[in-house]
Amino acid sequence: MKYLIFALLLPISAWATLDYSAQSLVRSYPIGFFAAATSGYGFKVWDKTDVNPAFYGYIRPSATVQTSLVVNQARAQIDFAPVAFMNFYAGAALVNRDFNDLDTFNCDVVTCRAKMSRQYIGFKMALKFKTIFLMTDHRFERVQTSDKNGVFAEEMGTLLGAGGDDVLRVNQLILGHEINEKWAIGGLVIANAMEKLVNSTRMQVGFARRTFGKLTVLGGVGTFHTRSNSDVFSTLVLFQWSGEKGLTLF
Repeated sequence: MKYLIFALLLPISAWATLDYSAQSLVRSYPIGFFAAATSGYGFKVWDKTDVNPAFYGYIRPSATVQTSLVVNQARAQIDFAPVAFMNFYAGAALVNRDFNDLDTFNCDVVTCRAKMSRQYIGFKMALKFKTIFLMTDHRFERVQTSDKNGVFAEEMGTLLGAGGDDVLRVNQLILGHEINEKWAIGGLVIANAMEKLVNSTRMQVGFARRTFGKLTVLGGVGTFHTRSNSDVFSTLVLFQWSGEKGLTLF
């Protein structure tokens, strides 16, 4: 608390740091694409970077806009990092899904076109030992749709939700090896599950990552385990542009 009180007495330029970034993802199965842009302000609450570059904490509000042309969302989030490599977050998003033909869903019997709201909390962490890095992200998300009746499609995890109001759990793990400053390889697992209408999916891919200055390109090949318990070959490509990192490490 004393660090926060002290920070409030300083000029804003001394404790507020702007960050902004953009990313785009293309996935072959289930067919998916989006582009997103994020901007935030980080406010340091303590600083011991003279001991270790990662020894500082911050609070960071941010805003994100995301589109896949037919699915559009605006999101607000607050992050609290007690130490820079450990991050608790909470947020809310409004989604307009103006499409009635989502891949892997029969939109004649489930709700596809809808206005949706998402409220979520989560925790993520990044660790590195020499050339080995580990990142985890765990999130609970309440998903509500404008149509409160029947089953709805949840396009991010390609799941089915119950009665216009369900809870989505997302667990993500990345383990990799940095070959040099530009190249890295590793594995990615994303597990998704609904709580009320029990169904789950999982994607696991091996990836290679190449950095070009502020632009990072990640390509992955693996399988997608569907909610009907089958495994389908899948690929993905992620483009990440880091304009200004601010206080964020990952």
